[in-house]
Amino acid sequence: MIPVTVIGGYLGAGKTTLINRILSATTTPLAVLVNDFGALGIDAELIDRANASVMELTNGCVCCTIQDDLGGALESIRGSDVHHVIIEASGVALPKKVAQYGHTWPGYCPGGVAVLVDVVHIQRLRRDKFVKHLVDQQLQQADLLLLSKTDLADPPAEITRYGKRTVDLQNVTEFDWLLQLKPSPNPEQIADHVHFIATELTEKISLEPVEVRRFLEQNPQIRRAKGWFRDGNGDQWHLQAVADTCAIEPSVARPTSLVFIHLADTQIDLECLVKGAH
Repeated sequence: MIPVTVIGGYLGAGKTTLINRILSATTTPLAVLVNDFGALGIDAELIDRANASVMELTNGCVCCTIQDDLGGALESIRGSDVHHVIIEASGVALPKKVAQYGHTWPGYCPGGVAVLVDVVHIQRLRRDKFVKHLVDQQLQQADLLLLSKTDLADPPAEITRYGKRTVDLQNVTEFDWLLQLKPSPNPEQIADHVHFIATELTEKISLEPVEVRRFLEQNPQIRRAKGWFRDGNGDQWHLQAVADTCAIEPSVARPTSLVFIHLADTQIDLECLVKGAH
């Protein structure tokens, strides 16, 4: 039986970074299933494929709309030389729903659910009327809370209200214990949660970092943005933005591929971004 461990947490909490740290620290043969919200597999491109078999599950929430893709991926892994499966759930997924596949799919058994907590933004998220219920459900469904970005802020005292074991990722260098995490009894679940959509930009145009920053500032309905673009000088840039934090850093050459995740009942006008493009 192959254990299935789910890594969850809200948009931008650091799930992909954690998975790369796991891959660099363990010798266990792993398969990583990456559920990237939207049609472009940005997160899967950032996984260190040298140490694992990586499969992309794109264009939907793995707990709601692409269950068949997840089942097919698990079926293709079964019988291979894989000792453990890690599923990186999208930032808008309910992790216990994803973890059910460890209970029900032949050849697999449930591991635990670890949910990342971005200590910089968690308090603001829990006050956000649109996503606070989703964030609370993610935290409630965790077997273990992993605190990320503690180098930037102290964990808020409210995390203790969930009664979960917590681990500060700043103090962790090895992760075999995470792969041995066991599931706790399922909490009562709410059948639905807030829905998001992803708007993608793949046109071969050049954008300036200052234009991208201005676009995000003018569209606060965008809850997450990520991907790659080039500027007018041909320099390549990697974008990672969540809430009020926006990082644009030099990157190796990649095709333009930007994803903007926003609430399903809102719209963004990409024309405002591309009209000044070269």
